[in-house]
Amino acid sequence: MKAILSADITTLQFACLISGFQISIAYLPLPRLLAEGAGTDGWMTIIVLWLLSVIASICAVRLMRRLPEGTVLDLISKRIGKWAGKTAAFVFFVYFAAMAYDGFVRTTNITRSWLLPETKVYVMLVLLLIPAYAIVKGGPLLAGRYAEFVFLITCWTPLIFLYPLKDAHWLNLLPMFKEGILPVLTGVNHVLFSFVGFAATLFLYPNLKHKQYAVRGVLLANTLTAALYIWITIICFVYFSPDEITEFNQPVISMLKTIEFRVMERIEVPFIAFYLLIYSMIWIPASYLTVFCSDWLLGTGSIHRHLQFFFVLLVVSSFFYFPSFNQNENLETQLGNAGAVLEYIVPAVLLFFFWAQDKLQRRA
Repeated sequence: MKAILSADITTLQFACLISGFQISIAYLPLPRLLAEGAGTDGWMTIIVLWLLSVIASICAVRLMRRLPEGTVLDLISKRIGKWAGKTAAFVFFVYFAAMAYDGFVRTTNITRSWLLPETKVYVMLVLLLIPAYAIVKGGPLLAGRYAEFVFLITCWTPLIFLYPLKDAHWLNLLPMFKEGILPVLTGVNHVLFSFVGFAATLFLYPNLKHKQYAVRGVLLANTLTAALYIWITIICFVYFSPDEITEFNQPVISMLKTIEFRVMERIEVPFIAFYLLIYSMIWIPASYLTVFCSDWLLGTGSIHRHLQFFFVLLVVSSFFYFPSFNQNENLETQLGNAGAVLEYIVPAVLLFFFWAQDKLQRRA
């Protein structure tokens, strides 16, 4: 059932949570990954992924309508058995814990690389975990309000990238379908991680104030994500040459280095500092979903204790091992593959299974 009974979130907050989950750490390296997978036709791969994510999200919403006041764990436990619910709780716990860990690692690496190169890893983690703990312990309501706040104060940032368009070469996009449609479709594997995160629907649906608008919420979230991805991808493709863009690990930041104002030379520095708010949109909801799954699995009824243990474990583990950029990208590739199963396939399979189960019971 609901983790916090009074934690009802609006449709806009719900959409901001999902869209922020998707955009957060995938936004900066996305143009390079698309160029590696499909060349300058990569922006069309985003449209394919948008369509797939919308279909999968609608399946997730229709699945949750079978038990409006419970999460997917409650639904599985009720319809299949407690053992299945416990198994699902453990699987989602590992998945969301890896998501949160990846978000903290990516944010720490970017911050230390561009802003605070001499700062210790554990110090960076503590600085990130303190505000995260304050928000996560408030549950979905506070996380939803925070997501809405971040959206409102960062919605102007894509307009910064209008400045580099004065040096754009639009012929870079032509001809379309240079190598046919196959690279556009196979490029999905390179950027699948960019459209995961809507599995939060399976856990936040009970907290929706207006459940009848859940489909609108997921449609809005995925459309916002796709629109922003297409915007930044096309700008990077027309600014960098097709061969040059693959040489930059974070082409969005590299493009910002060319923007100069009289009052500020290096605009990428304050941009990265401000972008930490967007980065937080993966580790905050992922941390909440992690401890929610662990609490549901163990039945302790104390999410705060689980959250404290999880954050302490993150800091302690940083003393022994902390991934590099390349290791971080490998983790994201694995998370994309896991997300393809848990977010795209599992909801559709469960929806079909419960439909078939109901039909057989009616016949009996």
